[in-house]
Amino acid sequence: MEGLVELFGGLLAVMIVIWIVILVVSIIFYVIISKWLSKFNTLLYGTGTWMAWVPGFQVYLLGKLAVNKLAGIILAVVGLLNGLTVGEEAVLPSWIALAYTVAEIVILIIGIEKYNKIKRGELDVSAERARAESMSFGNNNSGTSAPPFDGAGSVNPNPPVNQPVNPGPVPGGKFCPNCGASQNAEAKFCTSCGQQL
Repeated sequence: MEGLVELFGGLLAVMIVIWIVILVVSIIFYVIISKWLSKFNTLLYGTGTWMAWVPGFQVYLLGKLAVNKLAGIILAVVGLLNGLTVGEEAVLPSWIALAYTVAEIVILIIGIEKYNKIKRGELDVSAERARAESMSFGNNNSGTSAPPFDGAGSVNPNPPVNQPVNPGPVPGGKFCPNCGASQNAEAKFCTSCGQQL
């Protein structure tokens, strides 16, 4: 009987050590993700946000910064439903929980890539900010929608509806060498065609 008690005590000690290691790794991962989300938000909006430090809001913020607000809302709602149970049954089937986890990982990878491109100056911050605020997955003027020119350098007389029409010269501004659109003096990318200035 004493051997069984010793075995049980040893297994319990191992389980406690494993639990503590998992807890410490989880806290480290949480802090790293929180700091990164705060830095990502600072790149786009000029300031950090409390949402980066609240687990439920982290998923929303990740979706918003990496894709747009709609993606953030979908991730947050599905994440909330993913944790709910009715009796002993989960609200969502296990395949949706798996798809949600895969989607989170993919959006995290997209977010890391986008963060690095913004830091290197390869993406226009104002266009990315507008995309992050968007509530649709269609053309949202994020630089991924069709440009208002036809590829041969001439302006398309019928630009897509949600593309802004160039309002005219900007005082102290410059013009895009590709499409001729007026730009702010500090712009790094054309707001009409996306050409780097």
